[in-house]
Amino acid sequence: MKEPYAPFSLNPKSVESEAAESARTPWSPTGLRRHFEILARISAHFRHKRIATFLRLFKPTLQTHVLDVGGLPRLWSETAVPAQLTILNLQPLPEHEARFLAPNQKFVQGDGTHLPWQDKSFDIVYSNSVIEHLGTWENQMAFAGECRRVGAGYWIQTPAREFPVEPHFVTLFLHWFSPAARKRLLRHFSLWGWLARPQPEAVAAAVAEVRLLTLKEFRRLFPDGQIIGSHLVAPKSPAYVRVGKLPAQILYVGTAPSLVNGALQINILLPKELIGGPAVPIQISVGNYTSPPGTTLAVK
Repeated sequence: MKEPYAPFSLNPKSVESEAAESARTPWSPTGLRRHFEILARISAHFRHKRIATFLRLFKPTLQTHVLDVGGLPRLWSETAVPAQLTILNLQPLPEHEARFLAPNQKFVQGDGTHLPWQDKSFDIVYSNSVIEHLGTWENQMAFAGECRRVGAGYWIQTPAREFPVEPHFVTLFLHWFSPAARKRLLRHFSLWGWLARPQPEAVAAAVAEVRLLTLKEFRRLFPDGQIIGSHLVAPKSPAYVRVGKLPAQILYVGTAPSLVNGALQINILLPKELIGGPAVPIQISVGNYTSPPGTTLAVK
C-alpha cells in the first residue's frame, strides 16, 4: 500500500506491512492514519464553507486563471470550480492525486516562495492553510510577497494563532508555548502525539515547520487585502494588564474567536520577575474600563 502524505515536513514511504514501515519511519503508521481521518472529518466542514465563500466573492468563470499555491487536485474535486486552475506544490504529484486532475486543471511542481511566473500572471492566487507551514517569518514574507506579485487578486487562508486550539495537533493552547516547551508537550499532550507516537526527530520537524500567524502579522503580510470570516477585531482603546504589581506584555487583544460575539480575549506574557502563588492579583484595563478589584489568577 502507499501511505498518504505525512502531515508536515516528513515524506511518505511505500510499505508492505505495518511492522516494516514502523522500523523505517519516526511515527506509528496506523496512528498517523487515524490522526488524518479525524482531521479530515473536522476540516472538511470548514473547507466547504470557505470554498463557498471564495466562489461567492470572486465569482470565477471559464476565463478566470487561478493559481492554487500548495494545493492538491483532490481538494478541488469536492466542488466544481469553473476556472482555468494551475495547482502548484513543492512535492511531486502522487499517483493517487493525479487521477483527480480535471481537464481545466494542470499541476506544476514548484516553490511558493519563488513563483516562476511574471507579475499579475493570474487573476486570482488561492492558498488554503499553507503559509503557516513555512517555518519562519522570512519564508512567510517571501510567500506573501510572491502571492501578491503574481496575482491580480488573492485569497489566502490560515488558522489564527489567537484561536485557543492548535488545529494541526488538535490540542488546546499548545501553540502559545515556546518552541522548546512545544517539543516537550507535543509528544504526550496532543492528539497527534497520542496517536502517531512520533520519535523526537519527528516532533522537532513538526515544531520547526508550523508557525501560526497572529492577526497583526497577517495584516503586515497582506496590507492591501481585506480580512474576512474571522471577525477578529481589536478594541479602539488601549489595553493594559498588571499582574501583581508588574506590567505584563500583551501579545494579543481582540475578539475571542471561540466565544460568543462581544467577548474580549487578551493574551499576555507574564513578567519574569513575578512571584507565583494561588491568588496573584491581576488588573486589566481597556480604555476607561477596569477589571473588578480582587480579581486574581493562579501562577505556578
